[in-house]
Amino acid sequence: MESFRALLRDTIDGAVRGGQDGLRGLRFVQKHPSLLLWGLPPAILQTLWLVGAAWFSFAWLPGRLERLWSAPVPSLQALYSSVHSLMGMLVFFLLLAIGLVVSQVMLAPVLHLLGRSVQRLIHSGDMAVAGNNVWSAWGRSLASIALWFVGQLALLPLQIVPIFGGVAEMTAGFAGSSMVMTREFMDVALSGRGLSLRQQFAFLWTHRFRVITLGGLGTVGLWVPVVNIVVFPSLSAAATLLADELHALETTTRDGSHTNDAQMAAPDYIENRR
Repeated sequence: MESFRALLRDTIDGAVRGGQDGLRGLRFVQKHPSLLLWGLPPAILQTLWLVGAAWFSFAWLPGRLERLWSAPVPSLQALYSSVHSLMGMLVFFLLLAIGLVVSQVMLAPVLHLLGRSVQRLIHSGDMAVAGNNVWSAWGRSLASIALWFVGQLALLPLQIVPIFGGVAEMTAGFAGSSMVMTREFMDVALSGRGLSLRQQFAFLWTHRFRVITLGGLGTVGLWVPVVNIVVFPSLSAAATLLADELHALETTTRDGSHTNDAQMAAPDYIENRR
């Protein structure tokens, strides 16, 4: 019971702090409105995908299903229409999941350049910006998404368990995609400190509840038209600030002092730089 209470406490604390991280990123963008320009490409891409997915699932698909799989008798028409609507809803969410993957792959170079811009604004020349190039960042993004896809496949057997299995599969899948989302936005900060992709995920797992909350907010926000213009740079700023803060905590020396790198990434230093 005590371990469950500790888990619940950590979950709630991580969720609250993850939400605060998102607000911190939003405040950073308010201070540096030029970052909003970086939000236009993903906003346009994902809005077009959202509109296309909605049209396909709710306008085009129902008519085709009605012709291919119509009710044999009029009394079953309502049931068949409900099944068609449910299938349209499932297709819609599937297309959103595919769109999330496609957009992450296509926007990886944009995200990398945005992350470098955010780092320059945060540190104002006091810390060298990571020198890794766009193509290596793109490679890490592809590998990260491939790992997410394998994880999704591994979760599919949970669907065998009635009710609970489906809920568990969707919850774990969303948590995994949220962690991958946060890693994408933290890549510049983490890879710049020499962390490999495996080390990045290990680092994020240590702070999983906070990371998943931040990534979950971003995953949802990126699909809201107009709002996603703000969400994209805000999430990048929030993830970079969070990476600096967590890295500072892990590089603090035993006597309580900070190394030079950690000192510049400490929360009070970051707050002052903002």
